[in-house]
Amino acid sequence: MFTEQQTKALIALVVQQTKLATDLRHTLDDEKLALTNRDRLKIEVCASQKLDLMSQLETLEQSRCLDLGRWHPGVNPRKMSQVFAQIPKEQKSNAAKHFKQLRQTLRACARQNQINGAIIHVAKQFTQRVLATLRGQATLPAEASLYGPNGQAFSATETQSVITV
Repeated sequence: MFTEQQTKALIALVVQQTKLATDLRHTLDDEKLALTNRDRLKIEVCASQKLDLMSQLETLEQSRCLDLGRWHPGVNPRKMSQVFAQIPKEQKSNAAKHFKQLRQTLRACARQNQINGAIIHVAKQFTQRVLATLRGQATLPAEASLYGPNGQAFSATETQSVITV
């Protein structure tokens, strides 16, 4: 069983992790806005902030695991059921509240990061299609057809001149 001091230290660490996770969530929100506005400088700032926050979160997680290992060597710090079994009964609900908040915040971060990744993926595909068009390369599957300015259909695999001289 953890002592009261150990439990308080564990909760304080989780509160720190939650604050960093909240900061990460705000950074991810800023990154989404920068991506949709195509603000290169803001994207670079957000990327740097994300790396820093992730590094800090990983450091705190390593610290949490080391502390738990020292306090109770038989407990797997990644198995919350084992960790909670060592928390004194009178502190369990408080600890559970903080761990739940951390999990929810980290899940929100993961979702937003996936959304941002999808935005990046779509922007990359668009850029690749534009470049392929400018180079006169096919950009769509062979069975797809496009329509010219006068309504005539042509195959997407036919090269089209962008500029005629």
